Amino acid sequence: MAENDVSLTPLSLYLDLEAGTSADLDVVAKAALAWSAAIKEIAYVVDPGIQVRLELESGTPGSLSLNARLKSIGPAVKQAGAQVRAVLSEPQTVRTIIITGAMWLVMNTAEYTFERVMDFLTGADAPPEAQALSDEDKADVARRVVEALRNESAKRPARTVFRELERDSKIVGAGLTTKAGKRPDQIVPRADFPRMAGRVEVRTETLTKRTVPERMRVTLVRPILERSDRRWGFRGAAGEFGASIKHPEFIESVLSGTTAVPMMEGIEMTIDLETVEKFEGGVWVPIEREVVNVVDLHQPMKQAALFPPP
Repeated sequence: MAENDVSLTPLSLYLDLEAGTSADLDVVAKAALAWSAAIKEIAYVVDPGIQVRLELESGTPGSLSLNARLKSIGPAVKQAGAQVRAVLSEPQTVRTIIITGAMWLVMNTAEYTFERVMDFLTGADAPPEAQALSDEDKADVARRVVEALRNESAKRPARTVFRELERDSKIVGAGLTTKAGKRPDQIVPRADFPRMAGRVEVRTETLTKRTVPERMRVTLVRPILERSDRRWGFRGAAGEFGASIKHPEFIESVLSGTTAVPMMEGIEMTIDLETVEKFEGGVWVPIEREVVNVVDLHQPMKQAALFPPP
């Protein structure tokens, strides 16, 4: 069966930059990969048989706009909407679901309701296909979008987009639009990047307990090479401490061998650490630590031996 070509609608990841600056290539590349993963997760939730390829078309100078197109959707697209209404079997409607879901996921990771999605479908940043749908069809699309956004696996890459963008201080805002090269009406300011990344500000849980997030570079002392809540050992500026790692993608990559952790001293990691503290005796005392995100793994430099073996 021939593949359905539904490559008409562009989708742009727009980055607001400080005046006269350029974005870090490594940050942009990793954010773009996470953005692509978020779109593919939404497509998979809509129908596991859909095959999606996102192709980079161009970049807009000044504030950076990565302009891409949803290039191809496989034969299974014909059955994607059978559970809802006949209109959802049309490739353009499935594409609307995927693009709307991807945009809404990245822009509003914590706020997705039927009413809010309906408002988005009639807004300036909605996909062009949405404008041609009847109110009844838009309601069907909105219900499908909300259903897809309940899937936790689709939220993780969306959060990763903002975790990566947060690393570059020159990026002061981000947004998504279906209009290539145009600044989106809705821009997430840099101040909201931690929230969109799934990290929170210092929050007081009770009068005697609080959780403090912190990004830090530490030295790995003791890895735990098994799937468990056992604490890894680290050494930071204040000394050694233990913390469990709640970053499933990192754990899986280490245990599968995708990410190698060599058995040698001096391995450093950049981590997002959350420390639960209890107020005792007039001071805040750490009682629990969790690594919620592993940002980077830094391999130590190998030095040549002064006296090579004979």
